[in-house]
Amino acid sequence: MKFTVFGRPGCVWCDRALDLLSSKDIEFKYVNILEDLSARQFISNQGHTTVPQIYKEEGDTGTYIGGYVELNRMFSEMEKPAPVFEDFGEIEEEPEIPPSDPKAESRVVDKYPVPETCHYCEGSVRLANNKEIYNGTPYGVWPLVYLCDGCGAYVGVHRNTHIPMGSLADHPTREARILAKDAFNPLWIYHGMKRPEAYAWLADAMQIPKEQCHIGMFNVEQCLEVVKHVQKYKENLK
Repeated sequence: MKFTVFGRPGCVWCDRALDLLSSKDIEFKYVNILEDLSARQFISNQGHTTVPQIYKEEGDTGTYIGGYVELNRMFSEMEKPAPVFEDFGEIEEEPEIPPSDPKAESRVVDKYPVPETCHYCEGSVRLANNKEIYNGTPYGVWPLVYLCDGCGAYVGVHRNTHIPMGSLADHPTREARILAKDAFNPLWIYHGMKRPEAYAWLADAMQIPKEQCHIGMFNVEQCLEVVKHVQKYKENLK
């Protein structure tokens, strides 16, 4: 099974799709439609107006998956255990804060601590449905975030768990992390590194422990440092 991801730099959902495929050690090809005109024309001819657009290849058969949400849902369905019907009682509505799955928790490599106090404003932090961020509509198949009630900083949660994907981020930090990922991700997409190897290189370049080296934990200054180190790395390749 192999995937092709059509995306562009600066697209958060493209980054999430690549991270998801990488975390599952699945072979994929990333196509930047801003650089590949034929790919951009292909996407346009299919009637797509957003990215990412993801296709799955199995043998000689190609299947259109959709975007990040559909990719995430596909893996969720593949990993979901077969239902056991004990009775035919009334089906309960899905709770706004679904419980964490211990098996999913065991698969998370980077288990960051649950934030209780916001490091920006010292406000209280709680686990919330992300519909509080997206104007009342939940987004994604696992719509949970840790949200500060004081300043509104938040961080996403690993699918099927209550484990945060990093530290709380305000708007400038989220923007800086996007810039850092746009610079960093090509190292393990185009330059022959695997994702863990790329982070090991980055930890060495920044002179920080490997366990502390994750863009999801970086502040604005650290994100800008990531961009600087990657630019220097690329210059040395010339």
